[in-house]
Amino acid sequence: MTGDPSQYKKKMISFFPRVMLLMYGASFTGGQSILGKTSCPCIDATRVLSPIANCGGEYGLTPVGVTINRHGRTICVPLNYGTSCQNHDLTNDPKCFGGDDHLYASKNVSDVPGQADLLPDYCKEQWCYVDKTQCKNSSELLYRSDSFSKSNLFYSYSTCNSTAHSWRSFQTTQSIEDKLVQVTIPELWYPAIYKETEDKNMTPSSSIALYRNDSIPWKGLVIDYLNAIGKMSNTTFNFTHRSGGADKISTNTYTAAVYDVQVGISGMAASLFWVTSERLRMTAFSTPLMSDKTFLWVGSGKRSKASSEGFVDYAGKLAKPFDKDLWILICFMVILVSITAVCFSSDAGTFGVWSKRFNSDAWRNTSMYHKFLTMMKVLLDSFLAHATLFFTGSTDVNLNGLLSQRIFMTGFSFIVLIVISSYTANLASFLTISSANGLIQSIDEAGRICAHPVLREDLEISYPNADFYFNDEPGSDLYLGMVESYKNGKCDVMAISTLDAYNRLDLMGSLCELDIVVTNILLTETPIAFPIDKSLLAGMSHMMVEGEKRQIKFSEYEQSGQPGKPCSLKPKKKNQLLVPLSPAHMALPFVAFISSLLVAGIIHLYNGRKMSTTNSYYFDDDYEFDEQEQDNHSFIQGSFVQDEQILNHTPGYSVPKKVLDLKEEPVITDGFQRQLLIETLKKIQSQHGLIRQMLFKGDHIT
Repeated sequence: MTGDPSQYKKKMISFFPRVMLLMYGASFTGGQSILGKTSCPCIDATRVLSPIANCGGEYGLTPVGVTINRHGRTICVPLNYGTSCQNHDLTNDPKCFGGDDHLYASKNVSDVPGQADLLPDYCKEQWCYVDKTQCKNSSELLYRSDSFSKSNLFYSYSTCNSTAHSWRSFQTTQSIEDKLVQVTIPELWYPAIYKETEDKNMTPSSSIALYRNDSIPWKGLVIDYLNAIGKMSNTTFNFTHRSGGADKISTNTYTAAVYDVQVGISGMAASLFWVTSERLRMTAFSTPLMSDKTFLWVGSGKRSKASSEGFVDYAGKLAKPFDKDLWILICFMVILVSITAVCFSSDAGTFGVWSKRFNSDAWRNTSMYHKFLTMMKVLLDSFLAHATLFFTGSTDVNLNGLLSQRIFMTGFSFIVLIVISSYTANLASFLTISSANGLIQSIDEAGRICAHPVLREDLEISYPNADFYFNDEPGSDLYLGMVESYKNGKCDVMAISTLDAYNRLDLMGSLCELDIVVTNILLTETPIAFPIDKSLLAGMSHMMVEGEKRQIKFSEYEQSGQPGKPCSLKPKKKNQLLVPLSPAHMALPFVAFISSLLVAGIIHLYNGRKMSTTNSYYFDDDYEFDEQEQDNHSFIQGSFVQDEQILNHTPGYSVPKKVLDLKEEPVITDGFQRQLLIETLKKIQSQHGLIRQMLFKGDHIT
């Protein structure tokens, strides 16, 4: 045996705890086969690791092994590492068996009471390397190993009846845990990130000397938030200014800071960074801290074109209470009612003229062309009649009509009630309220828009027809430069983010001075996140999410740091949101209308149309001639007066000559003549008993 005896002693001290832990780890097997499940068995990792063996072999005690990186250090694992279902980390990971920075360093596990409860969870889990192809066809979970760069190994916990959750969580955080991360600050911006001079007075962000002096501590809500996150993972952040070369890449200090992350000068950058298309091409970003909305801001005196309302504008408001779909549905309903009313009409009632026209000899004897014209005229007449009833909020009440007709009109009455009431209630609001405080209502009315140059690419893609003006002069504050451009008449409105508008006192002061207010026109919504190196991305994002669970929320830091507002940046009158009624609002009355229509149709089909197919006259509603009476008497259907002898033989009554003369006329249109006939019919009705006695007791009329 050769070598340094002191090294041999260290190996022995490290070897015995491993043996004890290996024996302890066997207690976790619970009878599980060390070869894994048959659908996804473990493989012999020795065949894969032997060609890349690069450590061990000293003193004959430690087998030849392969180096892996854990917790920022290189460790040597045996060639059979991961060969079967075992607690491999329990005997090889420094955080599990002991190390210079661990509780169990140089101690036998038996000397540490309750050690199993203190071990990281992944130390107790069993796993092994598996065959990718075979396990892919099983239901077991497998993962690619990143421990050996020159191998293509996959491992599985589930084949050993364990879970990979704790190990995967550790993998995510180890990239940032116990690390010192270099962080670039783009610029001073109170209250997000700032410094204090010796007299404790806040220094303007334009002080380059103060910004580049890293000996003066950084303060602000972003610094406080990152330090709180760092404590969770024992991560230290070293804050520094951006590099001089980055300023040559971009005139925007934030994009310059992103460049430092891109080239590896720093691991991440800290401030309130917009995640834009340009910056995403440079580096990765953490999980979003929040979302920043950019609205159009206008002078309170700039009025919308719609605010100067004329006759056409007010006329258009008459249709505003209902949306287009509901108007179409109402028109369709009136047409349907008009057609159905003609089908359900009878000789008696208000609209009996339609039934008589279709049952007349003239209708039966005319050509198809004239029948079509007659039908169109009747339908138009019906439509105009029911449209008039609808607009006046009334319907036809026909007590002499059919039952189906009355049921149908009841449903129509209900829907008329709801529609007219809803329209009247909504119309007053639309007629009296002007357009949203008179401010512009859309980007089309904005004119030329001053916008932040960092958003140029995203805005021009989203609004290709808009007229934007971007002031990106080197060395100027972009937002204050935007305000100057507005004052100089280079643009009509400004696109300003909510985050900047309510957190920068200098910007708020300029907006108040110019009496500029925010509109409700949202241009874009941009995520806020940290630019970060890909190697730190998973760990940092994981810690930020875990921080949310532990009530370390950036939103609370941001709200607590907001300065007071020197003036109100909102319009003096709040917009009143009026929503036109849609078919969904009228679901109930339309369902009731359709139901009544169906019921009426069923009754109508069942009973048949109770109206004469000719111009017959019935003495009363319940009188019918039987078959024998039809044979014995010459009462001819088709005329209410077949022969004047019927009336002349009626005791005490003689038919006026004017009435008898009317039978020669094919169609009676004169109002006086029609009234004369009606009175005659009423008198006949009053004496129908005597007439029936004369007809049916053998008193034949000659």
